[in-house]
Amino acid sequence: PFWQFKCATSVGCVAAMGLLTRRTIGASLALGSCFGGTFDSQCNGHGTFDAEWEECACASGYWGHTCESCDKGYAGWPNCIGIPGGGSGGRGGGGGSSASSSEPQLSLRYGWDHLCPEVASLRADPPGFLVRLGHAYEARQVVEGTALRLRSQDGRGAFASNSSFWGAGASGNCSFLCGGVGPWKLKVDLAAPEKAPTVLAKHHRVVLVFGKDWPVVLPTIRFVGKLRTSYATSSDAEQLQDKFAQDLHTAEANGLLLRRLQEAAGGAVTCMWRQTAGCSSDGIALEPEKDRLCDFQIPLGASGFCDCDGDGVKSSSEPGYGCDATPGTCHAVCRGIALVEDKVGAQASKGPPRHSLRNLLAVLHQSFGAPLDPADHRIWKAATSAFKKEARTVLKYQKYGRKHPALFEVGGFTEEQMIDPSLRAALAEALTQHSKEDAKRKLLESGAITEVLPGSVFSFRVLTEDFCRILMEEIQHFHESKLPARRPNSMNNYGIILNDIGLESLVFALQDAVVQPLSSILLPDEGSELESHHSFTIRYRGGEDTHLDVHTDDSDITFNVNIFGDYTGAPLVFCGINGEPDHRLFKTAYQHKLGYAVLHRGRHRHGAEDITSGERVNLVVWSYSHAYRSSSTSQKVHQRESRKPDVRCVSYTHDRDFGRFREFPAGKKEVQRGRGWCPPRGKEYDGFVPDVPDSEVQRHQQGGQ
Repeated sequence: PFWQFKCATSVGCVAAMGLLTRRTIGASLALGSCFGGTFDSQCNGHGTFDAEWEECACASGYWGHTCESCDKGYAGWPNCIGIPGGGSGGRGGGGGSSASSSEPQLSLRYGWDHLCPEVASLRADPPGFLVRLGHAYEARQVVEGTALRLRSQDGRGAFASNSSFWGAGASGNCSFLCGGVGPWKLKVDLAAPEKAPTVLAKHHRVVLVFGKDWPVVLPTIRFVGKLRTSYATSSDAEQLQDKFAQDLHTAEANGLLLRRLQEAAGGAVTCMWRQTAGCSSDGIALEPEKDRLCDFQIPLGASGFCDCDGDGVKSSSEPGYGCDATPGTCHAVCRGIALVEDKVGAQASKGPPRHSLRNLLAVLHQSFGAPLDPADHRIWKAATSAFKKEARTVLKYQKYGRKHPALFEVGGFTEEQMIDPSLRAALAEALTQHSKEDAKRKLLESGAITEVLPGSVFSFRVLTEDFCRILMEEIQHFHESKLPARRPNSMNNYGIILNDIGLESLVFALQDAVVQPLSSILLPDEGSELESHHSFTIRYRGGEDTHLDVHTDDSDITFNVNIFGDYTGAPLVFCGINGEPDHRLFKTAYQHKLGYAVLHRGRHRHGAEDITSGERVNLVVWSYSHAYRSSSTSQKVHQRESRKPDVRCVSYTHDRDFGRFREFPAGKKEVQRGRGWCPPRGKEYDGFVPDVPDSEVQRHQQGGQ
């Protein structure tokens, strides 16, 4: 399955309470398919078999002697859900109903009860721009205050005995008992309109996070691929949030997009946060692309005013805020201000607009092709031009001619073509288990996964040899084009960033199929809910980069697979976890093999030692969890080092005492000596002596002798 779908109760308990009738089972209690086939197999898992009548009593929405089809007003067998305009009443006299409205029977539903049928409707009747639709599921990671909590730790039986860990074979059952308490997440891939500018003419991944008040309150909308438009920029406290979004390689829908979505749902915007430049609180120098709806929590560091009547002009009764103050939410502020405009009062009497998932996705689709409102034309054009400049290598390479065009298409290569069959089989079995512990045990018993370092580093064969060859041919073809390429990071001079040449969708497919499910099982704190990625190649050979200094990655989960190798040397050395007392102590060394990958936390210190002959090329995927990065759990807390470091685990880039243990590589001493940070001051081991005394560090860094 694309994404998790799980339940939190047992069909057996419901049946014991006498809530399942023989002839018809109400939709809200039709839980069998939610638990992967608790209903009788004679009924295709969608009903109970009555031996006396020799027929099945089908769940609501299903029809036939063996529940082999959908009832009237339903579609999508084996996941029969009411569809738009599907008619009313079932063929069996009690087999469900569907209203004639565009989203049936949803007028009084909220949260999961509203969302799940909408997703099922999209699956049964998808619009042409919907490239891929994930399963709606209850978020696996939740940030409470600043603390990260995993669902399996909440005591509600989220991984109860009748619920699979991953939700293999997710059915789309829309009982409230299946949805949990929220928030709920949904991933979609959307195509751009036909006439979109070339730079936007691709498939865009969007993550939606819905709360209990959906469809009255819009979901959080995150664009997790390479994108810049006037509707998808980080628009919060500039220095903090821009850095946060950059680190995550993502952007959230800004206030301007939220406003257009509100208007598209038929709601006049009667309250907005209007952001201003220069920490101004007087309503001058407006930045409309950074406006926010009234229920958004305004961070400290943003300036503007609460436009309580929605007219775009600051009145004397509407409070303004500089960068040193925040209203919290404008909704809280504006409740105390009388709304005297007739249009505002009329809108308030109607209540807030109710959004539609289908319409919301349609608006997002449109936003990739043109401004949503004539008033947005100037800033939309400016943002698109800036994005074209950023993505110029993608466009130039596309014009130059790609060697394997299928690599650049969603679904261009199937999982069978990419992924080793033994790993696919092991994952399929593990994802049917009822807990992370059972899933991990199944994986390790399968023989497809090896613990390089117990509980921390894992190795497995992942890519087929044919796919490694095809991917390597594409990378070599790009090098031959002589097009400019940004380097992945400051430590790698010969790799390329895959997103920069147009391979973003391919890496998302790899993340979906392998990195996400494995991380959920093996490294759940950081890896339960991955969204975005930064992917690149690294190359080691004589005369170029021959090694990689020990370091930690700017990732939550790192996936590192060898795609070309005819070499000796270059072992991958693993030390401790950044911040822990054994952070710089040697743990193990791993030798890469073609098609095999290692999976580990980003904060695990590691490095590649010198290659002695030949060439090695690896594909590295840094994956990010928005929830994990938003929590205090992700913050580095350094403990005092337990003893002096091991020689193989010291870094000339990061460590203050490298020269006490090893000779600096050629050309590095003049650049790096005295510029390290590790260990942090006050966290040194007994007997620590820095390469440069603290009293001389500043003068040394400024070029003094």
